Amino acid sequence: MHINPGYKLQNICGEKVILYTGSHPTDCSELSVLNEAGCYLWEQMQQKDFTATHLAEQLCNTYDIDAETALRDVQHFLASLSAKGIIG
Repeated sequence: MHINPGYKLQNICGEKVILYTGSHPTDCSELSVLNEAGCYLWEQMQQKDFTATHLAEQLCNTYDIDAETALRDVQHFLASLSAKGIIG
């Protein structure tokens, strides 16, 4: 998987939000606000292909979380981004 072109993480009023900065029209009615772990995962996803397993391993290495919980949380996070067209 990869982040689709044009999506960037921006700081808006103290919140980390994924915005589309490309040239084709997009629906901005639902913003993607990321917490600390979401921001960490976004950084891990930058400019490279990634898998849910790899991201879960990175999450376990950084946060006090077990592998099963990390993988479940990462899969949920990626499904949300995929449904919004942010990753593919």
